[in-house]
Amino acid sequence: MSGLTLQAVSPGEPEPATHELPLDQRRSRCRLRMRSVPGSRGLQLVCARDGESRWRFEVVADGDERIAVELELDADGELYAGSENRSVYTLPADHRFAPLPLVRHQLGRRQLELVFVIDGTTRAVEGSLLLDTSPHWATVVEQLVAIVTALGAGRVARLGLLAFGDHSLPILDAADLQPSYWLWPREAERGKLPWLRAGDLRARLLSLPSSSGGDFVDALADALALCAHLPPHATARRVVVVFGDSPGHSLLDPAPDGADLLPRAQEIEGPLLRLHAAGTLLVTIFHDADLRSAAGWAPHPDIPEHAQRQYARLASTPAHAFLLSSLDPRRVAKAILRPPKLRGRGCSYGILEAIEPLAAREVVGPPVEPALDDSP
Repeated sequence: MSGLTLQAVSPGEPEPATHELPLDQRRSRCRLRMRSVPGSRGLQLVCARDGESRWRFEVVADGDERIAVELELDADGELYAGSENRSVYTLPADHRFAPLPLVRHQLGRRQLELVFVIDGTTRAVEGSLLLDTSPHWATVVEQLVAIVTALGAGRVARLGLLAFGDHSLPILDAADLQPSYWLWPREAERGKLPWLRAGDLRARLLSLPSSSGGDFVDALADALALCAHLPPHATARRVVVVFGDSPGHSLLDPAPDGADLLPRAQEIEGPLLRLHAAGTLLVTIFHDADLRSAAGWAPHPDIPEHAQRQYARLASTPAHAFLLSSLDPRRVAKAILRPPKLRGRGCSYGILEAIEPLAAREVVGPPVEPALDDSP
């Protein structure tokens, strides 16, 4: 054999393993039958020669999608990857470009630590703040409480409630545009979160104060950062449920121009990496009311689409991203209780289902020019 190997996950196994590639001579080919891990946005192929990583390829795909990739060893011993109708990128072999570790579902942890993160700046259809609109907010509260009920008695070991507004805007003088808080309760601004009993959730949700956001990007990233730094529960797995319609500050997918007026110390990507590494399950519920009709969104009608896209990206997998208009608390509870056994983030290691040797390509050389006759 040529000593060429691939790092990939075998079906039913939690960690990547080394697989021999049937590329034993120059111009040999093989096809990989792979599946991307739920929660990922594609897979990374890490190929080595004699134990040393030499090639990294990223294949763009949705999570939990089956993919065929062809590898070919050329006449000079270089490896190339291709996939029909998909983008394949070649990365440096440096370990700094290695995929994020996969997260395995904590099967032994039956109980949950549930943290609700509420956007205190969420707007109702008519443009007022949702938390100040009693009938509408009370309906949402009942749906959130129904999620806890659907999880089952005794399932929630402890419960947290956190709301976010935004940082103050020094350039604005109008009192109604100044946030009432950055994080709520006030202990959260000091990095602490008091825990509740499940029976107290309804009353605490109904008493949450609203806040102006000032601009359109709010302190969601700060709320996620607090969740990422909370001390873990000894026996329960953490689930963070985000509800709202305001995006947080993002480096990878910035808000449209003019939507974020503040310099930010925190972006959503850093906390997401920490939450992922800790095995936290993220569930999002996007408030998809007709925001285009709200006067507060008129200067930036593209913000709702940006926010909805961000909430979908925040969720651990697409199956954990929900819209309020079609919310079924039982479906949310089922998604929380039955996450996939493996979860990825970004382009992660893929699941290898088969390796198929392929016939070498026929090599067609350049046309041979006829010799010139120099004879007189």
